[in-house]
Amino acid sequence: MCLPALFDHFGGEILRTHMNPAAAQFKPIPNNERVDLTRFLSKEPQEWTMGDVIAWLLHVAKRNDIPFEDLEMQKFANCTGMILIQMRETDFQQRDAVYGSLLYAEFRKLFEERSINKCAYKSPERASTSRVPDDARISCINNGLSVNPSALSSLLMSDGNLMSSSSTQPLDTLSQVGTDISGSGTFNFNSHARSDETFMLRPPYCKVRKNKDGRPRKHSQHTKGNKLWEFIRDALKDPTTCPSVVRWEDPAEGVFRIVESEKLAQLWGERKNNQKMTYEKLSRAMRTYYEKRILVPVPKTGLYPKKLVYKFGPSALG
Repeated sequence: MCLPALFDHFGGEILRTHMNPAAAQFKPIPNNERVDLTRFLSKEPQEWTMGDVIAWLLHVAKRNDIPFEDLEMQKFANCTGMILIQMRETDFQQRDAVYGSLLYAEFRKLFEERSINKCAYKSPERASTSRVPDDARISCINNGLSVNPSALSSLLMSDGNLMSSSSTQPLDTLSQVGTDISGSGTFNFNSHARSDETFMLRPPYCKVRKNKDGRPRKHSQHTKGNKLWEFIRDALKDPTTCPSVVRWEDPAEGVFRIVESEKLAQLWGERKNNQKMTYEKLSRAMRTYYEKRILVPVPKTGLYPKKLVYKFGPSALG
């Protein structure tokens, strides 16, 4: 399939059928070829073709209510799944200045979830050579995730090697990445395992915070502002910082603007006892909130300024 040809003919019919679940599974494209816009869901990211990457972009746009034409999809036209794995957040941002961070967060979340799900137990033959002692097992209340300690260690090391190599990978050489990552991104663990060699994980922590009397702490409806987004929320309520440092652009829609970026970073640094806090570090932390839907992309209605404008999402509660 020729991706430039796909983009040249990327008309309304394909986009409409992608939005309509009742539409035919295969969508017609030029030169009598067919592309399945849902096939990437059943494949590992490292197996994605260029067509799968485009289908994934459409899927992300639909799920986040982003108009398809607003994504710089043509700049991802030569990307396979293997290339996306090697890319850093800055590489995504170079391809799409507006939604690059969101696309990076969406892809890393999907890739890491698939990697952990694929991580299975060791085979019985190999298990006897590295038995996990009983006192080394960890058992916590969990969400159903069961991982072999050796497999988890290999997974983390592989992911670390992958991220390390990607940090030095020039953007212009990404197109040369082959289909074999030499083990860095493929986690090949046998699905047979001994039940007494597993331990349970509860993300992100196994420890439950308790009061002095030993009882679990109760969560208040209004959080104290220990997190960055809560700090910004409280600053928008404080007349000493709103509207001088931050201000509402549309409180009904949750749209706000940072007026004095370095001042906001300084105040956040004082809160966290970090004198080296800068707005660059603060904004990097804010970008992680798109994955959690604490922040969502600001609608391109022309009603708001283009710079330093953000919108609270459905997960920004309290």
